[in-house]
Amino acid sequence: MNEKKDAAARNSESTNLSLGSRKSGDVLVNHEVSRQFQSAMCSSDQPGSRINTDVRTSKATGVQTDEIGAVPQALSHDDLRTYDDLSKKLLAIWGSPNEQELGRNLICNLLMDCQTDFHFLFGCIGMKMPSKLTMDKLGDDSSSIAASKYYSQMSHTHTPEAEMVSHLYSVLTKAKSGMVKLEDLFQPLVNLCGLENVIIVQASLHILHVYLKHLISLERKFEGRVNVMIEGLHCRNKIVNPHGSEDWVSLFEVILQTAMKNSKPGVRLEAVSIMNMIIMRSNPFIEREKFGQTLVFEILSHLLTKAAGFEVRIQAVQLLYMLLNCPKILVKFCSYYKDGKGAGAMDGDVGDASAYQKYSMILQGLADCITCCGNGLQELKLRRNSILLLAFLSSSEKSGFEILVAYKLYQDANFLMLILQVLISEVDIEVAVNADHAQVFKERTLLMREALILLNRLVSNPTYSATVLRLLTKSRDMASLTIDVANRLSRKDQICDKFDGTARQMRESEIVDLARVFKKRVFTYLGDNLS
Repeated sequence: MNEKKDAAARNSESTNLSLGSRKSGDVLVNHEVSRQFQSAMCSSDQPGSRINTDVRTSKATGVQTDEIGAVPQALSHDDLRTYDDLSKKLLAIWGSPNEQELGRNLICNLLMDCQTDFHFLFGCIGMKMPSKLTMDKLGDDSSSIAASKYYSQMSHTHTPEAEMVSHLYSVLTKAKSGMVKLEDLFQPLVNLCGLENVIIVQASLHILHVYLKHLISLERKFEGRVNVMIEGLHCRNKIVNPHGSEDWVSLFEVILQTAMKNSKPGVRLEAVSIMNMIIMRSNPFIEREKFGQTLVFEILSHLLTKAAGFEVRIQAVQLLYMLLNCPKILVKFCSYYKDGKGAGAMDGDVGDASAYQKYSMILQGLADCITCCGNGLQELKLRRNSILLLAFLSSSEKSGFEILVAYKLYQDANFLMLILQVLISEVDIEVAVNADHAQVFKERTLLMREALILLNRLVSNPTYSATVLRLLTKSRDMASLTIDVANRLSRKDQICDKFDGTARQMRESEIVDLARVFKKRVFTYLGDNLS
C-alpha cells in the first residue's frame, strides 16, 4: 500500500488507497500504524484504571477495527473479503480468547488458587472432591453422582449452609460450560459470606477475594489495549466489569457488614482486603465518595487497634488512605478537628459528636500503628505506611496539617513527637540486629527515609515552618529528641556496617543528606532565636 501511495504521488494521482472510506470504524493500515500497534501490544497496564467501553472512534492511536457487522457500505465484494480477512488476522494477532474461554481460564485459576477452600466447602455437602481440583474434575461423573445423591436428600436436611454451597457448585459447573456468565458467581459467594459459620465465611471470603483479583486483572489488561476495537471486546468488558458503581457499593456494604459481625482476624483480613480492591478500582473524584459512609470509619476504628493484628492493620491503613484520597471524604474527615473540636461537639449534635469520637479513635489507632512493638518486616511496614498517611494529611489542607501538629494524643503527645521517637528507636535497634536480616534493614531504611522527608517538608514549608520548628523546640523533651535525630542520622559513622547493597547506599547518601538538611534548618532556627 505504501508503494502504491508513492507511485500515486509521483504520478499526481488522487487515488484513494484506504480500504473503503476513512470514516470511524474503517481499517487504517500503514507502516506507522503497524508500529504503533506493536507498541500498544507491549505497553504496560496501569493499575487502578477504568475501562472505557464507549471508545469507538478512529481518532485513537493504533488500529481500529469495528465489529464485523459494521462494515462500511462503500466496500466492494473483493474489498469486503479483504476486510474480513484482515479483521480475522488482527483478531489472531490480538490473541484474545472468546467469552467462554475467558470464563474457563478464570475458573481454572480460581480452582487452583483456592483448592483448600473449595475442598472444605464441598465437604460440607458430603462431596468427596479429587485431591487436585481442576476444570476437568469439576462436574465430572463421580462428583455429579455425589451431588445428585445429596440433592435427593436435601428435602430432609434443608440446612442453609448446604443449600448455598450446592448452589455455588452448580454455578461453577454451569460457568465451566458457558451456560451462565462469570458475574453469576458473585451472588453465591456473597450469600455464603453472610452465614454464621466463621470457617465457611472465611473460606468464601478468600474465594471472593481471589475471584475479584482475577476479574480486576482482566479489567486492567483490556484497559491497556482499548486502542484496538475488535469483535467481542465489548462482550468481554461485560465479563471483567459486571457491576455498575452502585452495585460495587452494595458489595462493599455487604463485606463491611461481614467485617463488623466477625472479629476473627482471618475473616477481617479477607474482608478489608476485598474492600481495598473495590475502592482501588473506583475513581477518587467521581465514585469514591459513595464508600465514605460513617460505618466504614467505625469499622476502621476497630481495625487499627492492637488486637486486630499487623496484617489487618496494614490493610486498614491502606483503606483509610484511599478513602481520604477522595477530596470530599477528606474535607469531611478533617472538619471534625477544626480548632481541636468536632463539629458535633460545637453544635451540640449527639450524632456528630459520636462520629467525632469514632474519628478520634481512628487517630489514636494510627498513633498505635506508628509506635507498635516489634521489629519485623510487618511492623516496620505498618509504621512506614502510617507515616505516609500522615504525610498525605499534612499536605492536603490546613486542617490536615493541624491534625499532625496539634491533635493531642495520650499523655499530651502529638504525631511529631511520635515520629521523632520512632527514628531514635530505629537507630538504637539497628545496632543489635543480625547481619542476615537484610530485608529488615532495607525496610527500616525506607521507614527512616519517609519520616525525614515528612520532617523536611514541614520545616521548609513557607506557611507552616515557623509553627513546626517552634513545636520541635519549645519543650526540653521535644528539643532533645529533635537535636538527637538531627545529629545521629546526619553522621555516616552511625550506619551499621553489617549490611551492603542498595539499602546501605541509601543510608549513606539519601538518609544522611536528608538528616543534614533537617539539622541545618533546626540549628538555624535555634541560632536565630538565641541571638
